[in-house]
Amino acid sequence: MCHCLDSPNDTVVDVIDTEDTFDVDWESILDKVAKGFAPFEPVYANLQKQIDAELRCVEENEKRLHEEVGRMQISFNTSLELLTTSGNAMTLATRMLEKNRESVMKTQPSHAKDRRQAAEELVLCRSAVLATVQHNGEVLAKMRVTIGDAHRVVGNRLQQTLSTLHSLMGLFQHMAEMLRVAKVACMPAPRMAPNHPMVDGSALLSVEKGTIKVREFSEQLQASRRAYRQAIITNRKWIRQSQLSLRDDQWAVFGWALNHVSEVRKYDREFILAVVMQDGEALEHAPAEFQGDREIVHLAVQQSNGWALQFAGDKLQHDKEIVLAAVRRSGWALQYAAAEMKSNRDVVFAAVEADGEALEHAAEELRGDPEVVRKAVLHSGGLAMRFASSQLRESSAALATLAVQQNGLMLEHIHVVWRSNFNVVLAAVQANGLALEHAAEPLQQDRRIVLAAVKSKPQALQFAAPLLRGDRSIVFAAIELDGEALQFASSELRGNHSIVLSAVTQGGGLALRHATMKLQCDPKVIAAAQATACEKCCRDESRWDDATELHQV
Repeated sequence: MCHCLDSPNDTVVDVIDTEDTFDVDWESILDKVAKGFAPFEPVYANLQKQIDAELRCVEENEKRLHEEVGRMQISFNTSLELLTTSGNAMTLATRMLEKNRESVMKTQPSHAKDRRQAAEELVLCRSAVLATVQHNGEVLAKMRVTIGDAHRVVGNRLQQTLSTLHSLMGLFQHMAEMLRVAKVACMPAPRMAPNHPMVDGSALLSVEKGTIKVREFSEQLQASRRAYRQAIITNRKWIRQSQLSLRDDQWAVFGWALNHVSEVRKYDREFILAVVMQDGEALEHAPAEFQGDREIVHLAVQQSNGWALQFAGDKLQHDKEIVLAAVRRSGWALQYAAAEMKSNRDVVFAAVEADGEALEHAAEELRGDPEVVRKAVLHSGGLAMRFASSQLRESSAALATLAVQQNGLMLEHIHVVWRSNFNVVLAAVQANGLALEHAAEPLQQDRRIVLAAVKSKPQALQFAAPLLRGDRSIVFAAIELDGEALQFASSELRGNHSIVLSAVTQGGGLALRHATMKLQCDPKVIAAAQATACEKCCRDESRWDDATELHQV
């Protein structure tokens, strides 16, 4: 370690008090030597000592690098050979499956024995593909570990060697600085053996060669990594081909073949597991003992988004975990659960969360549970309100409002009592103005309700009371959004110049058709309609033909 010196009389033992000279602050020591606070010869000798040690370290690292790169290449070549063999086997098995499938589907054997044999061959071919894919995955996983470890070892060794080379170059600079200081101070030149690396130039040559070798080894590492990535890409193509073939033969193997394999095969549990793993609804054709097998049924409902529950044995349709697995994937699967499960709050809650309309299959008591119904309404766009208990539909203003907020047209399907409720109807027409059609007659005469409806859907004006269809502000609100809403205004307003002018400005010639005959011939109104028609024709010539209509007028 380096110590600060207080006087020029300190010895080298005070300068460096440890055998490990690699942590020495040479810049600080050289500064003290230059100022005469440290003796030149001992410091110079220790600097030479560290340079010699670093040179040995570089040499040792180069030797180890050479060995480790060699092992890396051997590991890569061995792994690549295994991966290639695995990929070729996978490709061959895939081609055999495709060939057999095409042959069977083309000829469709007529004899039962031939069909059974063909089905067995298809199943065996598929099993072979699955086995090669699995083996390929194992090879790939092992290769990832083996090559990854080898790459890390070489990478770490390269970093160590580079660090040593950088350190050595720094020591050379310190040596040059010490010699410059000695020359300026007229100190006697240090004596070294004729064959010392610093004398014959071999030290600098070693550094130069070491740098070249590091560069070469680094390039080999990069090349190995690139080759590894390319091998992975090629392997993915093999896997993708196998996956496509496995997907394409799903019907052939798990449809046609399942019906024609031997009875022994049908009672092979591993075979049935493989079948439902690909097609959960194939559980329908499985023997009864497997329809009651918890693991197989659980896998089937997962793979089929819950629908395989209908083919499960009675006992498993009572199994809460199985039923939950099904309804969480499709709320409609609740219809196939046992009655006991349709009364289970957790199960029904999960079902309506997946699909609110599954409330239809819940037990009566849960269709009257406000929290369950609320969840169902939120997850069905309001439609689930149709399946709430009659008592809840009649008594809960909050649920009625929530339903029409989700879908204004639900006003037609909720209890008739809410069609006369101002707040419920207002929420409905704000969500969809056309819900005004289902409001009670007194609310169709309510100005606030009708105005909210036409602002939501201008066409709702047709459902307003006759008196309000003659209300200028309501009609203006409608035609500003859709000029054709003019057709639902009173005859008086359809003859009003400002109303018609506003309508044709928005709707063009199509709105003009609903004005009185007198205004259809008015030059200002026609000009406004022409301007709007031309603008709309430019935007969508296929939709509008107002200009032609106006010339005919």
